[in-house]
Amino acid sequence: MKTNNEYKIKVEKEHGKPLEEIMFEYCVEKDLIPAEISSILNVPKSTIIQWRNNFDSDLNKERLTCPLQGATQ
Repeated sequence: MKTNNEYKIKVEKEHGKPLEEIMFEYCVEKDLIPAEISSILNVPKSTIIQWRNNFDSDLNKERLTCPLQGATQ
């Protein structure tokens, strides 16, 4: 059994882009569920869920640190 990091390296190599971009495409743009993403990427569903949780956490941190668009001071 591979580690999540080994799967990450494999998926990034196969798709030629960072995992964050891949997850954005499948989770946000295509709105796929973990089982569908798992099947597409040939990665265990538990790994997809872990990546998605990390991805969601990173997005929330980004929202907290980025100024609001159109905000006035």
